[in-house]
Amino acid sequence: MKKMLKRIIAIVMTFALLAGGLAFASIEAMAKSGFDPTDAKSIKIGDTVKDTRYPNVKSGESQWYKFEVSASGIYTVAGSVNSNTSTYGVSMELFDETGKQVGSGQLPVNKNASFSTVLIKGTYYVNIYSGIVWYYDSYFSFKISRVDADSAYQSFEESCSTNETKTRNDSEAKASKIGNGTYHGVIAADKWLGRNALGNNNVDYYAFSTEKGAKVTVSRKEYKDSYANITVYNDKYSSGKELNSSSEEKSVTVEAGNYYIKVEGDDVSEQLGSYTITLSGAEAPAENHEHTLTPIKAKDASCTEAGNTEYWYCEGCEKCFADENATEEVSKSSVTIKALGHDWGEWTVTKKATYTSPGEKTRVCKRDASHVQTQTIAKKKYVTAITTGVNYAVTVGIGTSQKISYTIKPSDAINKGVTFTSWDENIAKVDSKGVVTGVTVGNVWITVKAKDGSGVETYVPVAVAQPEIAYRSYVQKVGWQAFVGRGASSGTKGLGLRIEGLQVKLLNYSGGVKYRAYVQKEGWQSYRENGQTAGTLGEAKRIEAIQVKLTGEAAKILSVCYRVYVQKFGWLGWTGNGQTAGTSGYGYRIENVQMKLVAGGGIAFNSSYGKNPAYRTAKGK
Repeated sequence: MKKMLKRIIAIVMTFALLAGGLAFASIEAMAKSGFDPTDAKSIKIGDTVKDTRYPNVKSGESQWYKFEVSASGIYTVAGSVNSNTSTYGVSMELFDETGKQVGSGQLPVNKNASFSTVLIKGTYYVNIYSGIVWYYDSYFSFKISRVDADSAYQSFEESCSTNETKTRNDSEAKASKIGNGTYHGVIAADKWLGRNALGNNNVDYYAFSTEKGAKVTVSRKEYKDSYANITVYNDKYSSGKELNSSSEEKSVTVEAGNYYIKVEGDDVSEQLGSYTITLSGAEAPAENHEHTLTPIKAKDASCTEAGNTEYWYCEGCEKCFADENATEEVSKSSVTIKALGHDWGEWTVTKKATYTSPGEKTRVCKRDASHVQTQTIAKKKYVTAITTGVNYAVTVGIGTSQKISYTIKPSDAINKGVTFTSWDENIAKVDSKGVVTGVTVGNVWITVKAKDGSGVETYVPVAVAQPEIAYRSYVQKVGWQAFVGRGASSGTKGLGLRIEGLQVKLLNYSGGVKYRAYVQKEGWQSYRENGQTAGTLGEAKRIEAIQVKLTGEAAKILSVCYRVYVQKFGWLGWTGNGQTAGTSGYGYRIENVQMKLVAGGGIAFNSSYGKNPAYRTAKGK
């Protein structure tokens, strides 16, 4: 009933959103959730990230992830949303460690999508933003992968590792002021699935001034048949001189003046490229400027705000100086102290979660006690099912044991403990760990019940099997026959084929069986046990006599009986419990064997020469 209600709500929400004109671009607009990666989960490049928080996610919630890029290069973000109740995906935003957005896209519903961007070394954050309410059976997954660039692109990755890379100087007002030297950059297209995505950067501007002729040299590397468009122009005309006719190095000589260099990405569906700009021969004009300095006092950095060392600032030229006489210029970054970030203490549970209501926990920043973070502790989950698999059953023998296997659902249930109860301990017993031990032959049920008070239980059928003696023979010209038991014949009759090897096993009872063979030219071998081979294999030697006996618990209440079919004499009489069946020293082969178990441990079998039918027949008496 609850699922049906949720489906109805989902359908109503969907039609309401459509009726209100909530288009694809609207969802993208909602994704502008800001930069707040507090408690971001750490992930690794190449790992598949799956979030199954739904249906607990509300509209407007964000989930942050943090990852490190150790090698600059091309990276692809790919993922999808699995949902039975929504046609809207979730928005994804990619930020660098300064909070600048370097990529965005949307994970569509029930199909994969991806976008590529260029990332240099550093720390990055992914924000998954839900613009609508989600319902049951929904989750999203994504993976960030590094693309192996072709050989034409390798120099870009190397240059990013060793040189300064300019990014996001995307207007003349923000243009990076450069002097003589070499500058590296990367450029990306502004397209993905037919809509805008910021990429690493889509346009870069550089500005320089010179009092005499200077030379501008540019080069670029292409990737996927795309490249950067580079134009040099001065402040008097905008058409400029293009230097993008090929990927080869190109140069242009300029006269004295003020100039801009514009680097722009191609307008294609997927474009990533790198470029190098070298300025030489430029001579900056002398400054006829009188500084008006404002002292900036030193300020300590806090958890959330940057600080600074003491410096002097000129609003006219926007420069910073280390002294009040403006004799030593310093960069803004050199006097800035980065925000410290929170130094969180341990979590403290302020409200315990129960099976009916969630709990709560808080932690306090060690640097500033006014910074407090609160998180919800999910409600405890009851056991909903104990499963053992289709047609699962346990078979044991008398005195033998086997542990019951089972699975608790859900996997995150708080109390996974269970109890085990036998319906009839005269047939089988079970301990607190689920180990079943057979007592007598029969069938019984074992109850497996959850300890958490949910009342969930299941039942496991147990069969305590009849003890059996299993045996098989290795026959001349035939090889190993199948195992038989309960007095069945193993070997041949009337074919004149000798038994050369013998294996015996005790089944469905604690204890074991030992046996040995009297072998042609060897005599009595040492005892074998529990399926080992007595006799020989491939040596053409006959077995002339055998001895078999039970060991352990089995010997206390059971006896093993056996007889053999001997050359010239046929079947000899039954004997057992270690007595000899067959002949020894007469050269007669055994051709067939029969064995069985009888109740009563340690039954005495008469083995005297005159009374044992086996010996009497062998001697012809």
